[in-house]
Amino acid sequence: MKKYLLVVSLVLLVIAPARAQKGLQTDSLFSKAVPISGYEESLVKGAPLRDYNLSYFRSVRFPADKVILQQVSSWIMKDADIATSKDIQEEDGRLVYALLQFDGDKSKKRYLGYQVRSSGGKDYVTVVYMEGRASVKDLHSFFKKR
Repeated sequence: MKKYLLVVSLVLLVIAPARAQKGLQTDSLFSKAVPISGYEESLVKGAPLRDYNLSYFRSVRFPADKVILQQVSSWIMKDADIATSKDIQEEDGRLVYALLQFDGDKSKKRYLGYQVRSSGGKDYVTVVYMEGRASVKDLHSFFKKR
């Protein structure tokens, strides 16, 4: 019985992080359904986030060409359609920044951040999914606007 509970617990620990952003168009980025060269992922949960009023932080960063930028910004805008609060910035007709809030209870708000930065002639996309009690104002420090 103990062995069974251990296996079930381990499976839930693996599945839970992958399911946090389910229901969002951008889930494809976090589930690695879109193969992107140079893809980097970070996942932080629990105590290290306490000072930020967050319980879950998952980010992906990758270099993006024009086609990838269009696809990812399309997903972000579809997610923005269901967001309860949104802060969106475009430059030269392209999406460069978004901070979206989704329905949740007081103890667990859900957020999605998006930012495009250029370096060395290349564009780099960062997408972050967060959960916790933090306010939109608190999260602007994570995603500094241009």
